Order: sequence, then C-alpha cells, then structure tokens
Amino acid sequence: GNECLKAKELNPAYIHYTKSIAFISKDVDPETSNDLKSKAYCNRALVGMKLENYGQAMDDCSAALSIDPFYTKAWMRRGAVRFKRGMYKEAIGDYQEAIKLSDNEKDANHLESLIQKSRQKLLEVEGEKAKEILKEID
Repeated sequence: GNECLKAKELNPAYIHYTKSIAFISKDVDPETSNDLKSKAYCNRALVGMKLENYGQAMDDCSAALSIDPFYTKAWMRRGAVRFKRGMYKEAIGDYQEAIKLSDNEKDANHLESLIQKSRQKLLEVEGEKAKEILKEID
C-alpha cells in the first residue's frame, strides 16, 4: 500500500491497505497486530481522502481510533475529513484531542491554526448559532 501511495496509484493502494487490514494475523502478539491495523486503517483513510471518499475515510479513522485512542495522526486525519465534510464542530474536537496527545510543538501549532480555521468556517456557516456551539466545546 505504501509504495502505491507514494507512486500516487490510489486505487491499488486502497486495495492493498484493505487486504492488509483483513490479513493482519491474530497469531502475532495483540499489541503488534493492533499497531499494524490502526496504521493500515489510517493510511487507507488518507487514500480515501485523496479519492474524495470522505465517508469511508472518516470510518477508517474512527476504526483506527477504536483500536488505538492515542493515535495522534488518526485524530488529525479524522479532523481533516470532518472539516472537508462541513462537520466543523467535530473537526475542532478531533484537533483538540490531537493537541492533547501531541508531543510535537510544530504539530500543536499547526493544529491550533486548523482549529481557528474550523471555528471561522463554523461562524460563516452557522452565524449566531455558532457562538452557542463554540461555547459548548470551549
């Protein structure tokens, strides 16, 4: 999957990640299996985003997070998918969770800018109602 993704061969990459998810063996220790599966789901989500299959990408990020709720990249990626789908409140929540988990100042700064961008879009779309929504999540 990774090689196809690097070569921008998106459909084959999607297929490879799907096979990886299906065939990751339960015979390996659970920690390794979970790590591999969460990464495969997150990578397939990236392909889904590039293919503009946002519903599947969001589901894949959620699957990765159900396996590893501390997977910062999955929180960031799901936030990006939710932003693309116009789910600005939910995107903000995902970005906030990623900030909590991030140990990288550069990522944290980038996430703060994504939160501000999401807040702005929420205000544009929801108007006055956005102020109440933002009170809920602040």
